[in-house]
Amino acid sequence: MTKKVLFIHHCGIFGGASRSLGELIKSIPTGQVNPIIISQQGTAANYFEKLGFKVFRVSGLSKFDITELGYYKGLRWLVILRELFYLPTTLGIILKVKKLHPDISLIHINDIQDFLLVFITKKIFRVPVVIHIRGPLMKRKGFRYRFLMWTLKNRLDAVIAIDETVNNSIDRSVKSKIIHNGFITKCLLDQDINNDILTIGMVSNLLRFKGVLDFVEAARICKKIDMKARFIILGGKDEQKHGLINSLLMVFGFQHDIQDEVFQRIRKYGLQDNFFIYPFSEDISSFYRSISVLCFPSHINAVGRPVFEAGYHQVPSIVAISDPKSDAIIHMQTGICIEEKNPQSLASAILHFYNDRNEINRMGKNALRLVSENYNISRNAEKLMTEYNQLVKE
Repeated sequence: MTKKVLFIHHCGIFGGASRSLGELIKSIPTGQVNPIIISQQGTAANYFEKLGFKVFRVSGLSKFDITELGYYKGLRWLVILRELFYLPTTLGIILKVKKLHPDISLIHINDIQDFLLVFITKKIFRVPVVIHIRGPLMKRKGFRYRFLMWTLKNRLDAVIAIDETVNNSIDRSVKSKIIHNGFITKCLLDQDINNDILTIGMVSNLLRFKGVLDFVEAARICKKIDMKARFIILGGKDEQKHGLINSLLMVFGFQHDIQDEVFQRIRKYGLQDNFFIYPFSEDISSFYRSISVLCFPSHINAVGRPVFEAGYHQVPSIVAISDPKSDAIIHMQTGICIEEKNPQSLASAILHFYNDRNEINRMGKNALRLVSENYNISRNAEKLMTEYNQLVKE
């Protein structure tokens, strides 16, 4: 019997979390799930609609960030005002879905930032609730962390972590399960990649915590030593000016978008001829086939979706992570692990591949073997359905 599942997606901007959710749902065998999605207005909602899902758009959803990257401290506590402002719209859209779809079987919250919604949705729908944790949780073990763990243990029916790194940030007292993401593509099995021109790629919006400035600085260092290479960012926007409000948000550390600074540095360093920024394309496989090495220099101390996407195309990765787990990246086997916020370390890793192109093919093939084992989209969709079936007995 088909299960009508309500998915709650936290972010309006299309990114790894929305693509992962969309591809996971599409990979569930036909007829097993009828997806209904609540999503913030934006490109993520557009993406879900293109996939044919029923989407309820909302101007904003209340969140509470407890990830290691974005937890509240200092002036950042003022962000709570925004979450309170969105509380009426959050409650309103949930009640609307309840009115139009009273037969919801299960709720799937797509990111830990929306964990407080478990209290609202359980009260309104009275059905099992599953939560996806997509980034490492805060390391501080204070009241916020303890409250989150209590919620996961006592209010959630299933807790899903996307990999070992994320799972290790969850208290051991919480029963959680790892279900890796996946990628709908054809594996390029045993195919040698031609790397006549070293092309270093990055898939990212122009956000500070993504390590974009580290990537630009690494390109500057590479140019300084006369390295002949191309640098590409997929997911950026055209250069444009911002007003006073965005400038103030930058000053207080609330605004992560740094596209102006990125373009300024490219001009300052004279990188216009070998550093290119393109808007996101749905044909992401073409991008991976055009690059030699992927960079993921983010500040989240985790392995992001682009790493396993690249692996499916036999492209090794350079990842900023201090404690890599073997389910996502193996240092010097499927890629190179570097220090976070260290452009020199990033440039040195790029130089390693520049000086020995055979390493690209060796690590790329190893990366394909690793992701084929852990990130098989069909197998992981089956694991998700197993969880659903255990929670909802027809």
